[in-house]
Amino acid sequence: MSQPLYPSDELLTKIADKWGTPVYVYYAPQIQRQCRALKKAFAHYPTEIFYAVKANSNLSILGLLKEQGYGADVVSIGELERALAAGITAENIVYSGVGKRFEEIRRAIEVGIRSFHVESLQELKQIGALTDQLSQTARISFRINPDIDAQTLPYIATGMHGTKFGIPEGDLEMALGIYQEYSKLQLVGLSCHLGSQITESRVFRAAGERLARICESLRKKSIELEFLDLGGGLAVQYDDENVLDVEEYAKALTEPLTGTGVKLFLEPGRWLVAESGHLVTRVLYTKQTPKKEFIIVDASMTELIRPALYGAKHPVHVLGKATPTFDLSDSKALFASLAQTREGAVDIVGPVCESGDFLIQDHWMTSPHPGDLISFRVSGAYGMSMASHYNSRPLPAEVLADKDSALVIRRRQSLESLWSDEVSVGESL
Repeated sequence: MSQPLYPSDELLTKIADKWGTPVYVYYAPQIQRQCRALKKAFAHYPTEIFYAVKANSNLSILGLLKEQGYGADVVSIGELERALAAGITAENIVYSGVGKRFEEIRRAIEVGIRSFHVESLQELKQIGALTDQLSQTARISFRINPDIDAQTLPYIATGMHGTKFGIPEGDLEMALGIYQEYSKLQLVGLSCHLGSQITESRVFRAAGERLARICESLRKKSIELEFLDLGGGLAVQYDDENVLDVEEYAKALTEPLTGTGVKLFLEPGRWLVAESGHLVTRVLYTKQTPKKEFIIVDASMTELIRPALYGAKHPVHVLGKATPTFDLSDSKALFASLAQTREGAVDIVGPVCESGDFLIQDHWMTSPHPGDLISFRVSGAYGMSMASHYNSRPLPAEVLADKDSALVIRRRQSLESLWSDEVSVGESL
C-alpha cells in the first residue's frame, strides 16, 4: 500500500494564516490518484463508479470527481441537487436511503436518475404509485440486506438484519409481486452495501456471490438485469488497521460476477477522499491537571465528530512552532512553564462545552505551545459533511490545494448567517 500524497507543511501553514483556523484542506493530487487507482483495478470488468456524496459533498470535490468520470450515489434531495449543480448528469446518479420522502422521489423521477435503490416494500409501492401519477418510467434496483457481518463498527455496519437498511432476501418474492403491479417500473439491478471500513476480502466476496446467485434466480424468471451494485466500504488507514489492497478488493468483487453478463456498479466514498483531507487547527492553551494534560485547540467536535461519535482516531501532525498568541511579558513563571518541552500522553480537545469534545485522547506527543498548528490527517470524509453549529459555532472554511497553490472552495461562515433563517415571530397557521 502506497503512502498518501500530502501537501507541504509550508502550504498548510500559509492556508491557515490566510483563511484562519480551523480550516479543512483537501489535497487534489491525492483524490486524483485514488480515482485512477480504483479505475485501473477494475479495468478488466465492465464497471461504473458512483461517488458516495455523503462522504464529502462540497461542489468542488464533486466537480473534481466528475472530471475523473465518476457519477454520484445520493441519499437525499439535497445531495441530488448538489450533484446536479456540480454538473453530474441525472443518468449518472443512483439514489439510496431508507427514508425517501414523496417530494424527493418525485424530483428524482422527473429528472430521470439512473436508478432508485429500493429499501422497503412500502417505498416500492410509493415509487410505483408516483410513476403512474406522473406517467413516467422509473428505473429501480432492489437493495438486498444479505445478513452478512462486515466485521466493522456497529454504527457503520449496514448489511445485517439488525440494521435498518435494505430488503431481507426472504422478502424478495413479495417485492417482485409488488413490482409487477406497476407497468412503469423497470427493474434493472440489485444492490447491496455492507458497511464502512471493511478490511477482509471474504466479506466482499460473500456479497458478490450472494447477488450473483439472486441474479441467476431472476434470470430463470425471465428477468434480465443490467447491473449488480456492490456498494463501497473499502477501508482506509486511520490508525493501525490492516487495510485491503485495491487489487485484492477488485478480485474479491469481480470473480463471483464472472459469467453473469451484468455490469458492476460501485459506490465508494471514504476511500476516494478521506486521505486527501487535513483539518488544520491552532493551539489555544495547554492545561495540566492532576490526572492528565490537555491541549486545547480551536477545532472541536462541531468540525470533526468522528472521535466523539465512535472513537475514531485521526493521525496527528504538528506543522510547526509559533509565537504564543498572548502577551507573556508580565509573567515570567507562566512563560517558563509554556516554554518547557514535555513529552507524554495528552488529550487534544476543543472549546465546546461537552466532556465528549475531544479530537484524540491519550495521544503520545511532545507538547505543543499556544499558537502552534496541528493537522488532523485523513479527515476528508465524514468531517465537514457531518459538521454542526452546536454552541453557535460557524462552519469552517474549506480549501482545495494543489502542489503549490490553493483555492478557497467554501468561505468561513459568518456569524450573522447563524441566525439569518430565524424570525422573532414565526408564521401562523
